[in-house]
Amino acid sequence: MPDTHAHNNSEPLVSVIIPAYNYGRFITQNLLGLFDQTYTNLEIIVVNDGSEDDTKERIEPFLKKICYVEQENHGVAIARNTGISYAHGDYILFVDADDILAPTVVDSQVRNLLQSADADMSICLSLQTQEPYTSAYIWPLKSDTYDVHICYSNITPPHTIMYKREVIEDIGGFTTAYKSLEDHEFLLRDRKS
Repeated sequence: MPDTHAHNNSEPLVSVIIPAYNYGRFITQNLLGLFDQTYTNLEIIVVNDGSEDDTKERIEPFLKKICYVEQENHGVAIARNTGISYAHGDYILFVDADDILAPTVVDSQVRNLLQSADADMSICLSLQTQEPYTSAYIWPLKSDTYDVHICYSNITPPHTIMYKREVIEDIGGFTTAYKSLEDHEFLLRDRKS
């Protein structure tokens, strides 16, 4: 396996897990956005979930900078769980292959978690700009209380939440029975502790 992150012991390692299924047209821009992050202690794990397009070919120029895993198509939940099994990070961020992060996102998420020792996760805003939406919008909050909001709807896209590793371990990963809304079900589950 390639050396997928900078060895900087003073900064927490962030594992970025990218499930990819037939998203070759987006993956290059996705990876370039991660390489441009102001926070550099990253481990980028791409799980090619049985893509039948040019995803593999588009990833090839980046193989020395990422951890690349191929598997048969099993869906996003299993692809994320595969990524978790390869992750070494103190923090984990799930980024879908068609997402692009602003350059300071990872840095601000890490700072939030370092400054809030009690927090299990850090959530940032998401700007939706692709189809089927006709204009850009920021995901709305239904309540200023997390527990109330999460009961109304999925709180935010997966790429906006950075988790402490122990939270992922406590929850136990994604439930593979779900073909959609697996991220909402994940957030609704209580930690084991």
